[in-house]
Amino acid sequence: MEKPASVVDLSAEFEGDPRWQLVLRIIASQQFARSSRLKDFLLYVTRCALQNHGDRATEQQIGVHVFGRPADYSAGEDNIVRSQARFLRTKLAEYFESPAGRGEPVVLTIPKGSYLPRFEHRAEAAPPAPAVEVAVQPKAQDRRTIYLVLAGVAVVLLGGLWWWGFHAPLAAREPKSALWSRLFMPKVQTTIVASDYIFSMVQEAAGRTLTLDEYLGSDYFKRVSELNAVDGLERLFPNIAQRHYTGFENVSVVARLYSVKEAQATRTVVKFARDMTMRDVGAGNLILLGSKQSNPWNSLFESKLNFRFEYQGADHNIDVVNRSPRAGELARYRSSALDASSREIYGGIAFLPNLNGEGNVLILQGTSMAGTEIALDVVDNPPLFQDLVRHVGSGRRSGELMFFEALIRAHTLNGVAGESSIVASRVLGEQ
Repeated sequence: MEKPASVVDLSAEFEGDPRWQLVLRIIASQQFARSSRLKDFLLYVTRCALQNHGDRATEQQIGVHVFGRPADYSAGEDNIVRSQARFLRTKLAEYFESPAGRGEPVVLTIPKGSYLPRFEHRAEAAPPAPAVEVAVQPKAQDRRTIYLVLAGVAVVLLGGLWWWGFHAPLAAREPKSALWSRLFMPKVQTTIVASDYIFSMVQEAAGRTLTLDEYLGSDYFKRVSELNAVDGLERLFPNIAQRHYTGFENVSVVARLYSVKEAQATRTVVKFARDMTMRDVGAGNLILLGSKQSNPWNSLFESKLNFRFEYQGADHNIDVVNRSPRAGELARYRSSALDASSREIYGGIAFLPNLNGEGNVLILQGTSMAGTEIALDVVDNPPLFQDLVRHVGSGRRSGELMFFEALIRAHTLNGVAGESSIVASRVLGEQ
């Protein structure tokens, strides 16, 4: 196996090349200070590009030379290169938006569909917009109405993807994980519960979190119609409370779960949160997607968890409450403002027994839609999941995966999540 050239060797070879000098400045920046794997990734593909060896910048070759995978590893089952390429693109964008990067005359990108870097001269900045002397801020009620209407339009558009997400043919994957074998079991039904975005919008209109009892109550549809009539959504989307809408991220997560080989070989079904009953909850294994703001069934298990995702009506955001902080932990973790281009978000993973003790439950939630995705990224990626198992530590006893929960943090840039880190974890029952 070819050994990647060191930074020193390549510096000598490309000493006069401004593209190589740019790469050295990038990996020395604060954006890459704690990302040694991304540094190696960028150095390797840059070497391939500058030496005209594009044939060596394939997913298979990068997996072998950068991430130490065996030569015959299956890139279809191990998505380490694809996931790290996404993080690399995010870090590069962060660098060129930083004070140091904004002065670079050449911009380096990794185009999607390729792993070879592209060097382009920075386009001239657009002239600043003329100053506006008076800015009128919408009233709080107007802002909420605008937010809800836009959210409603987005949900309607995403609703068209629902059928495709559950019926498109999926190639089976076999990521080696002790978790999947506990959730997808022969002769045991596994129910994946997709979140209800209408329920989330209703709480935005109400300005508070609704309970599961309210969600299941006989007057729920009437109350929803009244709230939506006030905010104008009922006029735009009649009978919106009875519609089955979720987000694209939910469809993507369900598709990824369905493609796990164990899921295709067992009795796995998908249900919309609105269609669930208490009988369904106790029937085998359960996978809940989204926080209780969009999936109120999470509240059934909340008393067993240390990390609680709580909706904040004042700023329409979600905080993570740490019920029993340990040394170095915060009592509350706040995600960045919803309108920030660069955000800090959180994802939660909880693996615990079902209410009747005869099945297992996996909860994947987040402070945003992207937060739920980064939670799945950790459990669905063998190296990241092994990092989590090591972090939990005492969660392994006699080789068996114990019940646990974990809090994951990541940064996003324009909605794209970067490299994640484990903030804290608990073995179920520990404080």
